[in-house]
Parts: sequence; structure tokens; C-alpha cells
Amino acid sequence: MTIADVDRILSGKGLGVLTLHHTEYYSTIGEAYAEGTVVYREKQATLLYSYRNPTGDELMIVTFKYDFDQKRYIAQK
Repeated sequence: MTIADVDRILSGKGLGVLTLHHTEYYSTIGEAYAEGTVVYREKQATLLYSYRNPTGDELMIVTFKYDFDQKRYIAQK
């Protein structure tokens, strides 16, 4: 299923909305740790959709992470 399919299913029928589109890219900023190591995080992009389950009593969230090698969003468990 493509991201357009998910968007149409969740948003197109009024079941949910795109809640968050977040990108972080800190390739030049590292995190320093007490033991003296520095970690440079990879670029990340995330989409979050929130929607109600079919009975409407629970809020559900679908998370997608962008795979920069495959150039597509992949649903997370």
C-alpha cells in the first residue's frame, strides 16, 4: 500500500488525519557521551496518522518511517 493509499483511506473517508510530518537531519551535530564518544545520527523522516477505530472508542496511531535507500515510507509495528 502506498502512502497515497493510506492517506486516502485514513483522511479521505474522514477516519483520521495526518498528525505529524517530522524530519531531522543532524549530520554535523553529534551527541557527546560521558565516555568520550560522539554519535552522529542518521537523517530520519516520520509520518504519524491518528484515527479512531471503527467503533470510535479508541484512538489509533499509524507510524511510517522513511527509508532513504528505497525512497519510500514503511509502516512500523
